[in-house]
Amino acid sequence: MLSQLYVALPFALLNVLAFQNSPETSSVTYNPILPLSIFVFIWLSDTGAYCVGSLIGKHRLFERISPKKSWEGSIGGAVFSIASSFVFAHFFPFMSTWQWAGLAVTVVIFRHLGRPHRIADEASTGHQGFRQHSSGTRRNARPVRQRSHGDSRSGSLPVCNDNDLTGNLKRI
Repeated sequence: MLSQLYVALPFALLNVLAFQNSPETSSVTYNPILPLSIFVFIWLSDTGAYCVGSLIGKHRLFERISPKKSWEGSIGGAVFSIASSFVFAHFFPFMSTWQWAGLAVTVVIFRHLGRPHRIADEASTGHQGFRQHSSGTRRNARPVRQRSHGDSRSGSLPVCNDNDLTGNLKRI
């Protein structure tokens, strides 16, 4: 039940961003730019992190968890996202430049909350997570599947992993 809420709630809350109530005219207006901008900020942050990290990344972020992620890539992703907020502010002036930049910073900081597998990986570095990443196998000897930018779980939407889905289907 909680996983269904975890998936459905973000989609339901997109309506709050897309529809704005105007009290002076007592009407509701639809503006798809705000939800779209959040997805664009996430995509550009991921793309910027990959490009900058692969070009100039030297200082590793969390080598035991994800050996190829770097501090330079993380900062580069934030810069790409914030730079795109200035482009949004120029073409869509219904928010000020600083409001667009604040939205981009908020998205960059909180974007990992939609990725529970990464939070779980970071939380488990002390024991089982360290063994999985250092030996390349899990406890039941299946190889660890490396995640990449093209992975379906690296997007901005919260997803459940395959084991959760099959486990829930077996219970039905």
